[in-house]
This record gives sequence, structure tokens and C-alpha cells, in this order.
Amino acid sequence: MGHTGTSSWQAPCPLMPKANHGNKAILSVGHDDEKSPMDQYLAIIARQPWLARVNFSQGTPMVLPVYDTPWLKQQLRSLRHQAVRDLAWCCLGQPLLQTLPDSPHTQLLSGLAPVSRLQTWLQVLDADPTPLLNHLALFKSTRLGVYYEALWHFYFTQQGDWELLGYNQQVNYRGQTLGAFDFLCRRQNTYWHIESAIKFYLGNSSGGDLSEWQHWIGPNNSDRLDIKLNHLQQHQLRLSANDEKNPARHWLQQHFTEAPFWHSGLLLQGYFFYPYQEAHTGQAAGAHPDHQGGYWMRWQDCEGFLSQSPAKRWVVIERTHWVSPAQGDELDSLMTSGQLAIWLSDWTQASHKPIMIAEVELFTHQAPLPVWQEQERYFVVPDNWPATHNT
Repeated sequence: MGHTGTSSWQAPCPLMPKANHGNKAILSVGHDDEKSPMDQYLAIIARQPWLARVNFSQGTPMVLPVYDTPWLKQQLRSLRHQAVRDLAWCCLGQPLLQTLPDSPHTQLLSGLAPVSRLQTWLQVLDADPTPLLNHLALFKSTRLGVYYEALWHFYFTQQGDWELLGYNQQVNYRGQTLGAFDFLCRRQNTYWHIESAIKFYLGNSSGGDLSEWQHWIGPNNSDRLDIKLNHLQQHQLRLSANDEKNPARHWLQQHFTEAPFWHSGLLLQGYFFYPYQEAHTGQAAGAHPDHQGGYWMRWQDCEGFLSQSPAKRWVVIERTHWVSPAQGDELDSLMTSGQLAIWLSDWTQASHKPIMIAEVELFTHQAPLPVWQEQERYFVVPDNWPATHNT
């Protein structure tokens, strides 16, 4: 990343212990006539130290759960190249879901290799990222989903215990196009059909219970979790179903005669964004307890939100950098809360698109240079979201 020339470095705040994500609903401070709101807040923090966000905009503070993965961010902090960090995020991060109802034979994949081996591999790659960068350049697309596939394509071609047999392999059987396999792989003596997707969903609590998949919507209101999962379960993952009535199964038998059985796997990663300042009823059914997450808010709430923490530093995250947490020696376009409020005001005058922002902190102990790293990310959406399709 480029250099901003800023000298306003601040001491980093220590990372909080990992949250117990079993309960991600906003926790309201209990009423106690003998204690001030701040005393109540400090008492809760003493009992539950993972709680680290507080909102004072309504007079009485609300403690918000931290959607943070300190261990993963610590792994990323030593990596200097964006593409290598994105690859590390894929390899070391957890999936959005830990269970996929109605797909008992599909494994939600993570931890495909021992962490120690991945760490060594990533450090070597970070010292010379040329092989990864050259590989990514072969995928001539600006779509984030294609970039995500390209990262995993590199992984499957470089990790010795995996052999890539096919990528984006179209299935034509008896003159009919049945679909396409994202990845066909062999790992030792097992054969895998793996589908992949990276998704960013905002929980619309005004629509109902957030445990229901239909209330998780893409930022542009053009995608929904329930629709995506239904397509995965009913079409994409069924392509390799071990069913004699499945024509795609016959195609696999013809082209891979040595494979007696195909395992079905899903690489589904991304972020769930929870509504800021709104009481919500939970998380998406089957969500992984350590999924990546953040918050979303409407434009009309953003100025008040930023005014609560004038000393914080922020960056706007371009779509091509949505994968791993924002990071850099001196991040481009580093802004104070006041500067970001002005920037967002100008943005809303010129565009109706959602925008992603991130709070960053400086880690001065990181060798060889101090590192700014994202601590929380937010989507800022139009005031009428999700009523209209924002293009």
C-alpha cells in the first residue's frame, strides 16, 4: 500500500479475548438505580471482559459484541502483501456456517492443512509473492468471486497433498449442459467435488428473526443467503451426488474411472454484518461461532456514530480489498472520524451505493515497521436500504 505521510500514530489498544459467539444479540446494560450508566458498563466489562464496544448515543450505553478473530489477525499482521494476506485469510479463516441443514453429505471445509505448515508456506510466499501474483494475473476478472476462486485455485495447485483435477469444469452429458464443478480434486486416495463462494450479508432485523436465512441480504439487495444456499444445495452440490439417477455422476464415472466415490465439500467464507443500534434476535441458523463479522448502519446514523469517537482512525475499503482485514504500514487515505464524516457526506451526494469502512489501529511493536490493521468493519448503506435495488 502507498504512504500517506501521516505522523499521527497512536499506541495500539490490546486485542480483547475471543468472544463467546453463542449469544450475539445486543446486550443492554441492566437498570440499577444506585449505579451510574458508566458504573453499570464497567461492572459488565469486569464480568465479561470480551465485551469491548459501547454505544452512548441513546443515553444509556449498550454493550455490543466484538465480531473479532484476534488469532487470525495476529497471523495476518506479519504478512506485508495484500494477495498473500487474502490467501492466508482463506486458508486460516473459518467458514460462515458450521452446519448446512438438508445437506448431510456436504462438509463445510476449513483447516485443509496443519496450521504450522501453512504458516511456513505463507511466510515464504510473502518474502517473494511473484508466483501468487503471476497466478492471479491469469484470472482476468474484477469480480470478487472469481478472485476468491483464484486464491483457492493457487492453493490446490501448490499444496502437495492436494491434486487439482479440474476447475470450472462444465458437465455436458448426452447433449445437455448440466452445470459446472468449481473444483475437482484428489487428496491421497479420496476424491472431492468442492464448491466455493465468498459472501457479504447484512442482517435485516426489521424483516424478522435473524436466525432465518431470508433476512440476510447482500449490500446491493441483489443477493440473499437463503437463495444462495438453496441453489448450492439443490443444484451445485448435487452435481456429484452418488446417485445412479444423477447424469452428472455418469459423467464423472466416464472421465475419472479410478474414482469410486466423490466427497462433497463447500468453501463458504465471508462476513455477516449485524445492524448497529438495533436489537436483533440472533444470528443466521448454522452460523460458525467464529465467523467473520461486522456491523452496518444507514447514512443518517453515520455522522452521530462517528462523533462518538473523534480520535479513531478510519479507511474506506475498496471492493477489491474486501477479503482480508485492511492493513498497511501507512494506509492510503487514513482519516479521522471528522474527515470520514465529510467524505461520506460527499459520497452520499454523488452515489447511492453502499460503502465499506473500517476502524484501524496502529501496532507499533510489529517488526520491521509499525502496522495499521483493521479492528472492525462496517457497511454504510442508503437510508432506504433494502427497499430499493442500489446499482
